[in-house]
Amino acid sequence: MSDIKIKVSKGNEVHELLAPTDMNFTLMEFLRVNELIEGKCGGCGECSSCHVYIDSDTELQSVGVIEDMMLDEVSERKDSSRLSCQIHIYPNLDGLELTIPNNE
Repeated sequence: MSDIKIKVSKGNEVHELLAPTDMNFTLMEFLRVNELIEGKCGGCGECSSCHVYIDSDTELQSVGVIEDMMLDEVSERKDSSRLSCQIHIYPNLDGLELTIPNNE
């Protein structure tokens, strides 16, 4: 099993976690298992409850049309905003750093 390091900031807490790359998890599923986000729609891209800010220069897939529409509903959207349900955990994400907004 291959794990990658993910650093998650939420409020005043920082969590340094190891995420498995061989289980076909999305970032949202991993954050839910670690009780850091709710992920109301279960990863369908139909809400923004898994909204995160990507703080590192990690190269991700481009924002898709549906994700972009959902991010338009986020009150504090930034250039680094993403829906964690749209990001799959792969080895190239090792060292990923993200922030969960206070309102999530």
